[in-house]
Amino acid sequence: MKLYIYKHCPFCARVRFIARQLKIEIEEVVIEFDDSATPIDLIGKRSVPILVADDETVMAESLDIIAHFKSLAGISVPQKPELSTLEWQSAAFPLIQQIGYPRWHLLGLEEFKTYSSRLFWKERKQTPELKFDNLLKNSTAIVSKINSHIELLESNHKMLSDLPLLDQAIHFSLLRGLYSTTDIKNTTEAYHWVQSKSEELGIELLVSSNY
Repeated sequence: MKLYIYKHCPFCARVRFIARQLKIEIEEVVIEFDDSATPIDLIGKRSVPILVADDETVMAESLDIIAHFKSLAGISVPQKPELSTLEWQSAAFPLIQQIGYPRWHLLGLEEFKTYSSRLFWKERKQTPELKFDNLLKNSTAIVSKINSHIELLESNHKMLSDLPLLDQAIHFSLLRGLYSTTDIKNTTEAYHWVQSKSEELGIELLVSSNY
C-alpha cells in the first residue's frame, strides 16, 4: 500500500499514527506542496492523505483510511472521536494554525524542499487575517492561549494514553505542530506523551532539529 502525504499535515499524521500503532505496513510517499498533478490524477483534487490499497482502491478521506487499517488489523473500535476531543480540536486548531503557518514551510520538510513549494505555501496560507509577520510578532499571546487549552486537556484527561486510539491520533496530530516554536512550554504531561509517542512510532515532531 502507498500513502501519499505531507509531513506537516495533521490529517496525514493521524493516519500514520494509526497505521504504525496497528503495525500496518505502508509505503509513505511525500508529495511536494506545489505538486498538484499527483493528487489530481489520483482523486481529482488537491488533497492528502491518499491511500492506494493493495487492490488499487484509492481512498482520500482520513477516517476512511483509518477504518480500512482497523479492518486489516481485525479490530472493531468506535469510528467517531469522543465529543470532548472534537471540542478541544475545534478550539485549539485555529491557534495551532497561527503557530504553524508561518513556520512549518521553513523546517526542511520534504514537501517544502524547493523554493517554489515554499512560495506556493505562502500564497495559499497567508491571508489578511493570517499574515505571517504579524503571527510571529504575536507568538507570546498565541502561546498563552494555547497553554490554557493544554491545561484544559490535561484536566479532562490525566492520561492521554487511556483515550481511544482515534482520539489519541487526533491529539498527537495537533500537538506535534507546536514544537515549531521555542515559545511553547513543553514540560507538561501532554507534551511528554507526544514526545514519547513520537519516539515509539517514529513519527517526527515539527521541529527543525528533526530534519
